[in-house]
Amino acid sequence: MLTTSRFLAYLGFFGTVLDVMGGLYMAYDILGGRNGPLSLITRIATYGTIFGVCYGLTLGPLFGIASGLGLGVILALEFHRISRFQRLTQSSPLRQTPWFAVARGLVFGAAASLAFGLQFGALFGLLCALGLYAMSRMGMNPTNDYVARARLHINRHKVVASVTRGLVIGLSGGLAAWTETTKNYSFGFGLLVGGTAGLVSVLLTTTSPVIEWWIDNMPERQMLTIGLGMISGGFILQSVQYLVVILGRHPGVQLLP
Repeated sequence: MLTTSRFLAYLGFFGTVLDVMGGLYMAYDILGGRNGPLSLITRIATYGTIFGVCYGLTLGPLFGIASGLGLGVILALEFHRISRFQRLTQSSPLRQTPWFAVARGLVFGAAASLAFGLQFGALFGLLCALGLYAMSRMGMNPTNDYVARARLHINRHKVVASVTRGLVIGLSGGLAAWTETTKNYSFGFGLLVGGTAGLVSVLLTTTSPVIEWWIDNMPERQMLTIGLGMISGGFILQSVQYLVVILGRHPGVQLLP
C-alpha cells in the first residue's frame, strides 16, 4: 500500500522532473533549437508517456513504467536519427538498423520480468527480440514510413506492420507462458500482451507524424510558455509536502530534505 510519506515523495520527485524539463524548454535557443538535445528529450518524454500510460493501464504500473522508459528512448532515438538525417541531406529514407528492434524486444522482456517474474520475462524478451529482428529485416521498422505532418497519417504498410508487430509480441507472450515451468500465466495472457502492443503501435504510427511535426516546428514563444508551465507545476508538486505539514493534516509526515 502506498503510504502518505511515499506518495509525497513521488510528488516531490515528479515536481523536480518538471522543473528540469521546464528549464530545458526555456533554454530552447541556448540548447540549439530543433537541432539540439531538446528535440530528443521532448521525443523521449512524449513517446515514453504514451507507452507508459497505455501499457500501465493494461498490464500494471511496473510494466508501464519500465516499458515507457525503455520503448520511449528507443523510438525517440529512431525518429530523432532519421529526422536529423532528412534535415541535413534533404533525402529519405535513412538506412534502417535491426538492432533497434532487438533492443525493443529486450525492453519488453525486462518490463515483463519486473511485473511478472524473471522466468517468464526472460523467455518473453528473447522471443520478442528474435521476432522483431525478423520483422525489421523485412522492412517493417517504425521509421520506414517516417513523415512529419500537421495532421494524422496512416497507410496500409503502417497498419500491416503494426498488426504484425502485435502478433509477434502476442505469440511470444503466449509461447513464453506455455513453456514456463511454473505455469503462472496462460497463452491467452500472452495474446493480451500482444493485442495491447498492436493497439499501441497503431496509435503511435497514426499520431507520430503530428508529434514529429510539432517537435520540429514548435514556435519559440510556445516553448517558453510550456517551460514556464512545467516549472510552475513542479513548484506546486514540490510544495504539497510542506503544505500537508503546515495544515496539520498528517502530523506524522516528515519533510523531505
